[in-house]
Amino acid sequence: MAADFPNLNSSNFRITSPPDSGYNCIAWAAGETHRWWWPRPPFAYWPPGVPVAESVAAFVEAFATLGYHEISVEVHGLPSAADILVVYTDVAGVPTHMARRLASGRWTSKMGQDVDIEHDDLECLAGPRYGRPAVILARQIVADSP
Repeated sequence: MAADFPNLNSSNFRITSPPDSGYNCIAWAAGETHRWWWPRPPFAYWPPGVPVAESVAAFVEAFATLGYHEISVEVHGLPSAADILVVYTDVAGVPTHMARRLASGRWTSKMGQDVDIEHDDLECLAGPRYGRPAVILARQIVADSP
């Protein structure tokens, strides 16, 4: 694991679930644990009408079906009152992984068919396996009705 994730160490992450091959990181980012999400139907779920392509544009469009939109964080940082996801890409710009921000400000990731983890920041998983954080997606948090 150290070779794939050189920034990950015992002080910046913790395992939060046992291994589970029933879902992947994309499903975990979408809030699902009962199926794989990937643009390769019929072997995985992909939202109807979204291009079946391993591209950032297709991932942005897939998560738009859940109310997410791409945001820029250069000026204002990450909004606090929003659900935030990040798409990692390899050097060719192909999506490899997604992580979801927790209410605590830490991040949660599903590690392939392996465990779920909670990690301090997005750089923890940057490296040869997942590449770099490339796109931030957000949706407004909707308060529960009284």
